[in-house]
Formats: sequence, C-alpha cells, structure tokens
Amino acid sequence: MTNPFVRAWKWWYTPRSTDPTIAYRERALRSLLPIVILLRVLGMTQNYSGAPDQPEPYAPLWVSLSFIIIPLLFTFYFLARQKVNWAGASFLLHWYLIDMLSLPAEGYWYAGYQISIIIQALLGTLFLPSRAILPFMIFQLSTIGLWGNWLDINHYNPPLLSSGQPVAVFWKMFITLAVQESAIVLIVRYLRIQMEKSLHLQQVNIKQLQTEITERKQAQLALQQLDDMYRRAIDSAGLVPYVLSHSGEHTFILTFVGEGILSMTGYSAAEITSDLWNSLILEAFPRGRLSNLTLQEADRLTNEDLSILWECDFHIRTRDGQVRWIADTSVKGFDEQSEQLISIGIFQDITERKHAEEIREKLIRELEQRNAELERFAYTLSHELKSPLITIKGFVGLLRKDLFDKNIPRLETDIERISDGADKMQRLINELLELLSIGRVVNPSEKISLRTLFDEAIDLLHEQITKQGIAVHIADDLPLVYGDRKRLLEVLQGLIENCVNYMGSQSQPQIEIGKRQSETDTIIYVKDNGIGIEPRFHEKIFGLFEKLNADSEGIGIGLALVKRIIEVHNGKIWVESEGLGKGSTFCFTISDSRTVEN
Repeated sequence: MTNPFVRAWKWWYTPRSTDPTIAYRERALRSLLPIVILLRVLGMTQNYSGAPDQPEPYAPLWVSLSFIIIPLLFTFYFLARQKVNWAGASFLLHWYLIDMLSLPAEGYWYAGYQISIIIQALLGTLFLPSRAILPFMIFQLSTIGLWGNWLDINHYNPPLLSSGQPVAVFWKMFITLAVQESAIVLIVRYLRIQMEKSLHLQQVNIKQLQTEITERKQAQLALQQLDDMYRRAIDSAGLVPYVLSHSGEHTFILTFVGEGILSMTGYSAAEITSDLWNSLILEAFPRGRLSNLTLQEADRLTNEDLSILWECDFHIRTRDGQVRWIADTSVKGFDEQSEQLISIGIFQDITERKHAEEIREKLIRELEQRNAELERFAYTLSHELKSPLITIKGFVGLLRKDLFDKNIPRLETDIERISDGADKMQRLINELLELLSIGRVVNPSEKISLRTLFDEAIDLLHEQITKQGIAVHIADDLPLVYGDRKRLLEVLQGLIENCVNYMGSQSQPQIEIGKRQSETDTIIYVKDNGIGIEPRFHEKIFGLFEKLNADSEGIGIGLALVKRIIEVHNGKIWVESEGLGKGSTFCFTISDSRTVEN
C-alpha cells in the first residue's frame, strides 16, 4: 500500500491541464506553493518573535497575514478552476506585496530584497501571459520607486534612504536594477517562447501520432471485423480457404489451410501433404472452362494461362472411410519472392449437392422410363382391349343370329366366349390398377421373415407346383427385412409363378430359393432349371407389356409389377441366365437400411 503522504503529494503535484504549454507552469506553481508557504511562515515567525536584535516590523501582524493569505487563497482557487494565468498572477501579487511590506524595514540596499525583486521578475516572465510581462515590469519598478521615495520623504529627515545613502545613489541603483531585470526577462522570455514552441510542436506531433494510432486501431478493428465476417461467411458456407505453392507436377506445399479441412477429410491441416491428398482422390472431374479436359490437361493449361480459373470436383475417401465430393476453386499466380507458382482458393464439401444431383438424375431417368412405359401402356392398352372388345362385339352378333335361329348349343358357346372376353378385360384392368397403385397405396412397414413369406407364396401356388411335379428347396438362413408385407408377398409369388410358367418340359423340374452375399448387399435369389432366357432379353422382360412368348398366359405385366415393388423398397432386381435351356436365376436386394440380420 502506498504511503498516504506520497499519494497526497502525487495528487497535488500532478497537473490538471492537458496542454503541455500550460501544464509546465501549473506544475511549477504546484511545486512552489508548499515551499513558499513554509518560508513565509518561518519568516513571519522570525519577524514577529519580539527578539531584541530583530528590527520592529513596519506593518501590523494582521496586515502581513492578509498580504500572504489572501493572494495565496486566490492562487489555490484559480488552480482548482484550471485557470493557470490567473493563478500565476495571484501568486505574483502575493510575492509583490511581501516585497513592498519588507521595503521600509530593510531598505533598497539589502541584497536579499534585490534578489527577491529579480526572482519576482523571473516568476512574472514564467507565469504571466506574454502580453502581460512588460506591463508587469513597468508596474513593479514604478510602484517600488514611488513607494520607496514616499517612505523616505515622510519617515526620514533629512530625506535619505533607510540605509543612509543619498537619493542620487538610489536612482543609480534603481536604474541598474531595471536594466538587469529587463535583460533577464528578455532572456527568460525568449527561452520560454522557444520552450513553448517546442512543447507545442511536441503536442502537435503527439496528437498526430495519437490520431495515426487511433486511425490505425480503427483500421485494424475494421480489418478484424471484416476478417471475422469473412471467416463466419466462409464457415457458414462450409468453405475451407487455402494457399499452396506448387513444387512440381501434382505436388505442392500447403502454406495455409482452414481448420475446416479436419471435418472435411478427417485429417488436420498439419497432416495434409500433396502425397496424402493425392491418395484420397478416387476421381477428379474438371469443370467450367476445363470440363472437356482431363485432370492433367486442365492442370497444364491453368499453369500456362494464369487468367483461367482452376475448377475441379474431387471424389475422395476420408480417413473414416466416407466418400465425399469436394469442389476445388482457385486462382493461380506467380510469387516473385519464392519464384514459384502459387494457388489461392477454397475447398467446399458438395457431397449433399452431388447426392441431390444424383437423385435428380435418377428421378429424370425414372420419369423418362415412366413416360416410355406410359406410351407403351397407352399403345398396349388400346391393343389388348381391342381383342376382347372385338370378341365380345363379334359374338354379340352371332348371339343375335343364333337367338333368331333358336340354336341353343351355339347360344351357350356365344355366351361363354363373351364371358371369357369380359373376364380377360377385367383381369387386364385389375392388373393395370394394381401396377398404378404401387408407390401410392402403401401399407405400414413391418419386420418380416423372408422364409415365412416364401412359405406363404408356395402355399398360394401349391396346386400349380404340384401339378407340374416341381421340387422346391428353400434355404433356412434367409434374412429378416422391413417392408410392406402384402407387396413383398406379391413379389415372391410373382417370381415363383414365373418359374412355374416357364419351366418347360424339364423331366426333373426344381426351384431353389436362397441367399448369397456381395460386397455391400445380401442378395436373395429364386433359381429354376426351366427354359432360360437369352442375355439380350434380360432387361426387356421387366418392361411393361413385354412377353417373350406370345402364346403364354398373361399380358406381360407380372415382372414389371415385381420390379416396381422392389424399387419402391429401395432395392433392385435382375435376372441371370446363360441362354435357352440353361434355366434362370432371378435376384433381388432390399436396401440395407431395411435389412436386419437373422
């Protein structure tokens, strides 16, 4: 804890003025006041002590106290109000009155008095404004002379100075003192002016420096704010800025890369090297003006023409095995200091955008496929409906003729043919409505055992299977799946029924149902040893109204219906067959997100 007297002294001594040309005078006043007050107290104690060897004071004690205290009080008041010029004038008035008070007792020839007069002139030159210095000197010297002469004439007989010297000598001394004071005042005033000029120049320099510092801080603050806004904008957009130096073909040195590279690749900025980055790349696709070039050609072109923007999409595999799409956009330039080619750019994770594009492309392909199916649907529908309509119309005419002829056996045949045509039309309409409802009419998904579902499908087709003597083998390790039970039963029934219908004249017909594992999916298959399918028809058989055998039953909707249901369950279906007489294997998958291991 600082000493309270030291704190009080620092509080008193510290100037309140901010102008350095005034602060030095305030500091001088605050330094002199305690000293002068102490000296005045000691002097008065000595003068009014009543000692035998001490001359009697000219003025009473209350007059001396008034001359000392009142001007000093005004000095303190003006200092408190930060009016340094007025405070200096009050202090000089105090000094002047003390000198005048001591004049009769000590006389002009007293050395201490003359020194006090000179100090008073010096203090006037220091504390007073420049324009008040000369009037103060004239007032000081003239009043001292007039007051001294008046005292000599009225208090001494003959009129001699109190020192006993003649009046002529007094005037000589007075003129000498005036010349000395004038010389001193001129010198001190010149030094004061030079000092104040220096302080003013220093103040101007300080203000300029403060202004520059303030402007620099404001600029730095604005730059920091812009940098923060830039970083927030980059972070919110999922961008990672980078700066790299090219050291060779497909090699570089990263001088800076944003922290977002960690979440983007799984590797920190310190770990990223050209070798590591190249090892992450699965595919690279230049875009923009470079879209028709290979990666090497695009790199070579942008190195030769720095005005071309580098744009490329990288398909990478991250540290944890995820596959992501990273868009790389940069500008290339030549660094004269390092004499190397540099790139300044950004990485952006566009995986979601790529997925959206893939979904869009898939939807476009599906839409095109649906449009093609719709066209075939309209054409086939008109063609397929014509046959039963023609049949019904033709036999209605025969029915009228046979009714007129009263040919009862023919009437029954006509009615049977008309009924068959109506049944065929009804079956066609039902199958079309079933196909159209897939994806729109959805039953709640549930966990289903494929083994149980196959057993149900076999039971539904038991009569056809038994009639042809087909042996059915179902594996016991079929998985559980999540899905629409009714629709998936239609899939299994349709696949088994297709195998039954196209078994051919096989002497030992059989159907095998099981599973096999690929790298990513569990594949369910339904295999038969029937007539087989030529490879060129492997895709065609899943089309709408596609029939490889025109004499077979149905209108070619069965496998299209099966495919549509599988696709609604995020799966895929295909057929494997080496050709005619080699049997067929129908394979399908359901999305892993819906599969539960048994």
